[in-house]
Amino acid sequence: MISWILQTWVKRVTTGPHVKANDKAQLQQFADDLICCRETLSAMEASHEINNQMTLLKIIERLPPFLQNRWKREVRSLRLKDQMPLFNDVVTFVMDAAAEMTDSVYGNLGWSQSHPEKHILWWWSPSLQMPTVQESVRGRPFRFCQAAEALFQLPVWRPQSEQMSTEQGMSHSRLW
Repeated sequence: MISWILQTWVKRVTTGPHVKANDKAQLQQFADDLICCRETLSAMEASHEINNQMTLLKIIERLPPFLQNRWKREVRSLRLKDQMPLFNDVVTFVMDAAAEMTDSVYGNLGWSQSHPEKHILWWWSPSLQMPTVQESVRGRPFRFCQAAEALFQLPVWRPQSEQMSTEQGMSHSRLW
């Protein structure tokens, strides 16, 4: 019975859907699950069963990329102190992240809540061998400039006349 409870909790926190980057409720639920798992395993005196790096990695992989990057910094900080990350460190990290995202005043900071119909899409352009950006506004695509385009090639940038540049004491055309 005890090993079944242990296996169930480990499976619950290591498998399942990835937490979406702006889903506060999903992150809070994940943090709550981690807390319950920690308390249950602690009561069973079985915390050692989840304190291995492969299991911790599976837990962290369920987090959104921006939290995975923050976790890497946290691990670096622990290792500089000659410590290995433990399950309790992961639980505290996820609890803190959930508290930040669900803060009633600052929780939405950095997330565009005023324009939910506006989405930025990044993709790799094989012809240019560099990333391209497209923005969708109200379902209609709007193309940003590609990284390879020079400013003078964009329609909003036009060279001034040679006469205006000369009058300003410059021998080359300027952009306005």
